[in-house]
Amino acid sequence: MKKRVWLSFSFLLTLLGLLVSEHCKSQAGTIESATFGVYFGKCKKHCAPMFQYTFKDSILLADTTDSFFKQNKVNCTQVVGDKNKRFLAADIINHIPASLRGITKAVSNFGCPDCTDGGGIFLELKKDNGSSVRFLIDFQTDHLDGDVKTFADYLEMQMSKLCK
Repeated sequence: MKKRVWLSFSFLLTLLGLLVSEHCKSQAGTIESATFGVYFGKCKKHCAPMFQYTFKDSILLADTTDSFFKQNKVNCTQVVGDKNKRFLAADIINHIPASLRGITKAVSNFGCPDCTDGGGIFLELKKDNGSSVRFLIDFQTDHLDGDVKTFADYLEMQMSKLCK
């Protein structure tokens, strides 16, 4: 019985990965992985939890080292084995609005991320054509509008679940 449930769950996870992958195709290339998280400048510990989701293998990795500040890069190496968190990460990626997926500029800012020590949202999309785009989004979402605000609010809410 457990094996049957596990096989059904694995099938659903694979199917979700395929659906999300199809959903994330754009003219500028297909998204292979997405790295996302939040960061806060004036903070002592766990100031920049980051996650990376790879569509091909449905793998979720975490960076709990605050390397975003220490090394000015994200270093997702810790495998997250929790199936619910993988589903949550795939769902976050599924919520990335088309307006962001279509941007080809290397770095885009929305609002004023971490300007007043209010925090920021980090999002990087790596595509199959070798390109990548980064977004730095104001954590104070009342400074945002449209689908970027909707996505930022959603990501903020889901990050609290991922970081438990």
